[in-house]
Amino acid sequence: MNVTPFLNIASKGSKSVIEISGDIGYNEYADSYEQYIENTDKNIAIELQAIKDLKATDLDVVLSSLGGDMMHGFNIASQIKHLGIKTNVYLRGANASMSTVIASEIAISVDNIHMDNNGLYLIHKPMSGAMGNANDMRRAINDLDKFQLSAEQSYLNLGVKQEVITDLMERNGGHGEWLTFNEAKAYGFVGKEWKTEKVSNYKKESFQNKGILIPNIFNNKNNEEMAQELKDFELTEDHKESLFSYIMNKQENLKKIANATEEMDALTAENEALKAENADLKAELEAMKEPVDKMDDEDEEKKKVDDKVVVNELTQAELIDNAVKLAIKNMAEPTPTKKVENKVNVNDPLWKQILHTHQNVIK
Repeated sequence: MNVTPFLNIASKGSKSVIEISGDIGYNEYADSYEQYIENTDKNIAIELQAIKDLKATDLDVVLSSLGGDMMHGFNIASQIKHLGIKTNVYLRGANASMSTVIASEIAISVDNIHMDNNGLYLIHKPMSGAMGNANDMRRAINDLDKFQLSAEQSYLNLGVKQEVITDLMERNGGHGEWLTFNEAKAYGFVGKEWKTEKVSNYKKESFQNKGILIPNIFNNKNNEEMAQELKDFELTEDHKESLFSYIMNKQENLKKIANATEEMDALTAENEALKAENADLKAELEAMKEPVDKMDDEDEEKKKVDDKVVVNELTQAELIDNAVKLAIKNMAEPTPTKKVENKVNVNDPLWKQILHTHQNVIK
């Protein structure tokens, strides 16, 4: 039996399990040649032949892939279908593109497709990295349309409506939109939730009397005592109400803190904006300071000149005012005259006395 070590193949009685994860087709980001061809149609064919040799009547196919090469994908789906084995599909994590096509093709019905309740599901229009001239582009578009019809037929075979397929493929410019488990189930792509039980590797017996994880106080008590203690520990209605009030108050406080944080962030952003604006204004003021200082110097020089002119004007006015005051004073106070010495002799003739009077000398 030639089985590669890279695909998980398990067999339990008449049931076999195969897991296909990663890129469908050649993996361009592989670290080795084995990983490069891991999910090619030829390599999967070898794995499927090994399952056929096990004479399995039931096959579980676990898919965990974001898609890949459509040629390899269609071939892998066809190989699994032609095994003639009842097939169940389990979608792990996120599955998209060609992985969803394979799931739709190989499942007997939608009820045989299981999906994680926290998983994601995506279908979209086929894509191509075609290059060349206009003829090459037209041929690529024609090929893409046909690939899309083939993919759509897989979903239609599952029972999904054409209008649903068209709508989902057209979303986000043809790149589709991620669906939750409930959405994928509502649209008809999956039928059941993939439920698994959580398993613990720890057993009580492993820690008996070692004081690890399980204290001795519990190890020394039987189940009835433990049950009674747990019953005594049950919360009363008052305790439950108090606990509920505490939780509600804590949630309300958390909301207030969140609102206060948002307001603080908004104020911080506004403060930063004001700082930037103040910095711009400061730069403008610095740019205006030099011409203003120059204008102040010019005003100071002009003021000095004006002060000199005012002083000169005041001096001239004072001189004129003093001259006027002096003239008025002279008019108000007659100039004192010198004594006139009267040398008229009464014994002189009259004409001589008159002449002598006009010739008086003012002393």
